[in-house]
Amino acid sequence: MNDIYKIKDEWLKNAKVNKEQYEKMYKESISDNENFWSEQGKRIDWFKPYNKIKDVLYSKDEVKIKWYFDGTTNVSYNCVDRHAKNTPDKTAIIWEGDDPAKVKKISYKKLEEDVVENSGDFMDQAMENGNLLDHVHSNFKLEKNYLFAYGDKEPTPWYFYFIISSKINKCFYIILFFQGIEDFQVAYCIKKVKSKNLAIKFLKKEQKKLEKNKFYIKG
Repeated sequence: MNDIYKIKDEWLKNAKVNKEQYEKMYKESISDNENFWSEQGKRIDWFKPYNKIKDVLYSKDEVKIKWYFDGTTNVSYNCVDRHAKNTPDKTAIIWEGDDPAKVKKISYKKLEEDVVENSGDFMDQAMENGNLLDHVHSNFKLEKNYLFAYGDKEPTPWYFYFIISSKINKCFYIILFFQGIEDFQVAYCIKKVKSKNLAIKFLKKEQKKLEKNKFYIKG
């Protein structure tokens, strides 16, 4: 356990930080803490840039830890999307099965495609837990909504369509909320597209189908 192994020259050459750089950065993080972390924060992308670095308090009665608290960012975007844009063919994940001979390299481009493909499941799960709009937080934006009703008398079944955009993967989700008679309700993500225009075109097709069944647009 006391053996000392020399670091390979190739590893030293490709290291992001050498020993001297690390020690210099560490001293800066102690002596000029806020300015140090202000610079480090710029290494990732922000939807809304930060102005406040930290607000921390350690006391018997209160513990408060806030970093970059007036900025807005997203971990998924920084881990996947920005790399898929700048270095799409670079390996993001090396997957190795129980058999070491089974190895798969996944590029950032492929990883982004897989994330987009499966993100609709997240929207479905979010809606199962309550009001859809409760889940449209800082990473999502409600772009447009349509209400289709059947007849003028109440109660009447109606279809409520939402177009929601995601800051994470730049996709647009079409959400359907159906209200039936006797308080029957169901909501789910029915379509995921790359642009708002495609989402609107899809809903126009849905509108024609509903109008054939005597539904009309109410709002």
